[in-house]
Amino acid sequence: MIDLTGFWRFKEEFDYGEKVGEARLFQKGSLLSGSLVFKERLQSGDSMMVRTTLSGKYSEGKVILNDISYTVFSDNPDEEYLLEDREGALNVKDQVVGSIMDNDAVGGVFVMDRIF
Repeated sequence: MIDLTGFWRFKEEFDYGEKVGEARLFQKGSLLSGSLVFKERLQSGDSMMVRTTLSGKYSEGKVILNDISYTVFSDNPDEEYLLEDREGALNVKDQVVGSIMDNDAVGGVFVMDRIF
């Protein structure tokens, strides 16, 4: 079985902007856990840093990663982040490529590249 444990570069494009950061994944059997730290840049010019805790699974090339909690690092105390569900596939380039959906039904696409 392929082991997804490691560090991953993360990029997401969604309806209102983009996210760029890094994920740290741990795999035990088919279960995944870890964290994702990224900067979210909106088309409006606003941005914030977010750290999420991840839970998910890997089976037959399919990767599911769900945000289960988050912390927002921002000067604006009213900043809000909506938890996301990510579903992707591991491709021959050792990338996870897929789609996201947040709790407000805002969708997008993401790519994760293994760093090591």
